[in-house]
Amino acid sequence: MRLLPCSHSQHRISRPDITQRLKSGLLPSPPFPPKRASQLRAAELVDKIANNNALALISLGGHPSSPRPFIPKPDEADLLRLMSDWGLLQAGIQKSIILLYGLQPVPPPIAAGPGPGSENQLWAEIVAWFQKIASDTDLHTRVQKIVGKSALAEVNKVTVPDADTDPLVRMEQGTHRVMLDLAAIAGRLPHHLYHAAHPAQPPDRQPALSGSAASKGARRRK
Repeated sequence: MRLLPCSHSQHRISRPDITQRLKSGLLPSPPFPPKRASQLRAAELVDKIANNNALALISLGGHPSSPRPFIPKPDEADLLRLMSDWGLLQAGIQKSIILLYGLQPVPPPIAAGPGPGSENQLWAEIVAWFQKIASDTDLHTRVQKIVGKSALAEVNKVTVPDADTDPLVRMEQGTHRVMLDLAAIAGRLPHHLYHAAHPAQPPDRQPALSGSAASKGARRRK
């Protein structure tokens, strides 16, 4: 799932079955919070998603990324475009990961309906999606038991914007972090899957060497 579920140019959110989503309680109902309040909440959720993703990378022996924000700061439209671009790359990496596990990713859903009727509604829906993704990453972290003091200490070393930084700047850096860490995770998965399929055997279960091989090994040790 892409981290940024919207296109800022058209203010549309991809929803294959909006009625079902509303019935499930995923999307919010009016009255919607002010845009600024939703952006602040979205930035907090993106930070959480990025941190959980970093923990997944650490569990595979990697080191989390720490990209620097753009200086000077882009305007709102450009920040949203950057987030959308990071999300597009994330989607491609995630599809590759799915293929590694022998599954077939499905095409992205076609945008349905006219979309949110206001910016307040749009950002409230973005927050709802981020909340769902953050909950999923929390669950993965707990199930895989990858939260340890050393891992948390390494995540805490990542340079992130202060809480009073523009929430869009925080979100752009967070989505950038997720993309970089996902790419690093994908790069480690082939070896991880190989070792999972070929676990190391204890010494007493190692295959016995033939007489000639054993004698050669003894000569080498001499």
